Amino acid sequence: MFVKKLPSHVMWGTVTVLVLLVLVVATSVPGVTSATGLRVGVPFAAMGPGPSFDVLGKTDGGEDVVQIDGAPVDETDGQLRMLTVSVYTDLGLGDAIAMWFSKDRELVPLSSVIPPDVSQEDMEEANKQAFNNSESAATLAALNHLGIPLETIVAEVMEGAPADGLFEVEDVLTLVDDQSVTVPSTVSDYIATKAVGDTVTFTVRRGSEEKKIPVTVGEKDGKPYVGLLMKADPSGNLSVDYRLSDIGGSSAGMMFALGVIDKLDPGDTTKGINIAGTGTIDPDGEVGPIGGIKHKMTAAEEAGAQLFLAPADNCDEVVEKDPGQMTVAKVATLDEAIAAIDAYAAGQPVASCSAD
Repeated sequence: MFVKKLPSHVMWGTVTVLVLLVLVVATSVPGVTSATGLRVGVPFAAMGPGPSFDVLGKTDGGEDVVQIDGAPVDETDGQLRMLTVSVYTDLGLGDAIAMWFSKDRELVPLSSVIPPDVSQEDMEEANKQAFNNSESAATLAALNHLGIPLETIVAEVMEGAPADGLFEVEDVLTLVDDQSVTVPSTVSDYIATKAVGDTVTFTVRRGSEEKKIPVTVGEKDGKPYVGLLMKADPSGNLSVDYRLSDIGGSSAGMMFALGVIDKLDPGDTTKGINIAGTGTIDPDGEVGPIGGIKHKMTAAEEAGAQLFLAPADNCDEVVEKDPGQMTVAKVATLDEAIAAIDAYAAGQPVASCSAD
């Protein structure tokens, strides 16, 4: 989930425990006391629309939200807004009653937001990791779309693993046996086909040298294992960095990918439109469903969005929400998202969710 603490609530970009949202989680709301002066707590949380962020804009500190180095960057006239959901916890009885009557808030069981066996700290840490993974997937999806070559690089060697002592951080993996390595999944998918005790040979580039490194496949949790954590980076000097802090979750992946494309692709991908959207992304450009989409549609409308990009798998919820003046486009891939923007800008119909 996207988690950003606010004075009276937290912002989650995505709730990833039971559903995927970009949430701004609210930790607490001013409580109401009982006649005895004691605050009466309730086992509920409230959800509602949270802040939105233009991924083509700047942070409060003046940095680009999506920072590109090593390549020319195009200017844009439009906006690509990622969305969050505010989640209010630590509610008192009076808070819950007020939230019940609010048209923009929804009461849910507290256990659906913070499972009883998971601490809020652990949940926030998991969501931060999900956000980092989302950034990597967004970069891969965008660069794959643009046809920019990628390299698979060793990010970490797990202590005590079969690869420990054989690899160094920043080694570039070019081959595993005779398989060309283009993205990290090439390696992980190949290792998954091996048996414990098999030997695989990696070809790596370390500085200006090429090395062959044989590794005996080990076992972890019943699965083949070598112990390499990998990342995919653009070849050459191109680098992509994301500067939003205190946010976690995976549901901004599609919007981040569109932001990278807009900056690197000649021309204005947004066509000057105020676009909002949500959805996970994988390296192949597949857009996945998220949670809290009705609240995100409200947040998008409040931000003045003209076009809302919704994951196709969320259509059953989208049709239950009045989009107001926004045009809603259903998208299942990054290519479909770009096609929807082009169609809207040209005044043509866009594929949308239907009730049937």
